[in-house]
Amino acid sequence: MRKLLRVAIYLLILILPQAVTVLLGASSYANVMYGDVKTRPGGNYNVEPPPYDPSKPTVAILLGSETTEIIDFLAPYELFSATESFNVFAVAPTREVTTLSGTLDILPHFSFEQLDAMLGKSPEILVVPYIFHMENKAYLPVDAYLRKHASGANTILSICGGAVNLAKAGLLDGKSAATHWSRIEREMENFPAVHWIRDRRFVVDGKIVSSAGLTSGIDASLFVISSIVGEQKAASAANTIQYSSLNYLHDTTMVPHDNGLEDAPYYLNIAFSVKKQNVGVLLYDGIQETALASVFDTHPASATTRAFSIGAKASPVKTRHQLYLLPRYHYDNAPAVDRMIVTGTNALRDAKNDTANWFEMHPNMEMIYMHAYQPNRFVLEAPLEDLAKRTNIPTAEYALKRLEYRQNALNLEGSRVMMSGVVALPASLGLLSLLLVVYLEWRRRRQKPCVQ
Repeated sequence: MRKLLRVAIYLLILILPQAVTVLLGASSYANVMYGDVKTRPGGNYNVEPPPYDPSKPTVAILLGSETTEIIDFLAPYELFSATESFNVFAVAPTREVTTLSGTLDILPHFSFEQLDAMLGKSPEILVVPYIFHMENKAYLPVDAYLRKHASGANTILSICGGAVNLAKAGLLDGKSAATHWSRIEREMENFPAVHWIRDRRFVVDGKIVSSAGLTSGIDASLFVISSIVGEQKAASAANTIQYSSLNYLHDTTMVPHDNGLEDAPYYLNIAFSVKKQNVGVLLYDGIQETALASVFDTHPASATTRAFSIGAKASPVKTRHQLYLLPRYHYDNAPAVDRMIVTGTNALRDAKNDTANWFEMHPNMEMIYMHAYQPNRFVLEAPLEDLAKRTNIPTAEYALKRLEYRQNALNLEGSRVMMSGVVALPASLGLLSLLLVVYLEWRRRRQKPCVQ
């Protein structure tokens, strides 16, 4: 019995430090990507939604009260808005501040109740990004809104994990659907009445269009735009984010991703990336929506970086297509950051005054114009290449996989070796635990009485 107890204690010494570190890392990552709502700014802001034109179909893009996936929301918002053929509104349970993954705060145009009162009917198009925390009470209004308007909407478009939101509402029973590759096995068990499809960028089943992972939502959005207002409008919208290929509008097949050893850098970063880079992301009037999402959904999503939204003032910033973002920090209270990232292909012009004022206060800080010097590239490409340089190539390669990037136009330069801390921390913990076990066993043997 004593021997078993001793073995159990030794195993605990070997395992517990690693387990605690993993749990702390996972909690920190979850707080950045899927939570961190406790520190978001509050207050009442009287923002003006885009004008409503009753002659145009209305696109309602849903938000949760807590956290919504950032590129799932911002990419379709920009694409539909860029056509100028739709009323495009951000709607949530209330008009209070809500959060996009990576900790970017946003002000909805309308609450669900307000949009219903204005339209007097269901929106023609419902867009459902992945809305997290479906188990929480705060999510219930989203589920109720989907059930209420599913029959009245002409088209329901889910982006990435948004298909799980639809499945939870019972809207996919007996239908085919796509979602992020990392979720397929889990959702087959959770929602067996859904026919989950692995090898399509998006799946059309009746009026429901469901996309696979993240950037697949761009193709699905362009498909819906094309089917309603024509392929020329879709191509023009794609051009706003420098997304050059419309091939998936005609052939949605792709080689599916699956979980594998190549995912290890992602989990190692989550568990053991203690020393994270701190970057500021400048918010300014006229900022491009998907270009902004391209930074938040690469760097913080890799678990190697903390991104802080910083504006010139503590007031809402209006994007190119009249979405309102709320900086968590302003110039006078910004945290210490390693560099300032300025997104958008027109940032040199549109952010000129904001960047000049920031540079005057921080003349020695590195300022990165992420897209302005490469304006003809798809907006995700420069951040992915920057991620490889700032961290390592394996981390960037997983980011490509996570984002379902299929363009094949990247030049990843950087180290093939994971960040030293990610390797050194578990190795050090393991060595120290092993030395402690050896020491305790040595002491036990030394104190054991000799038998004459």
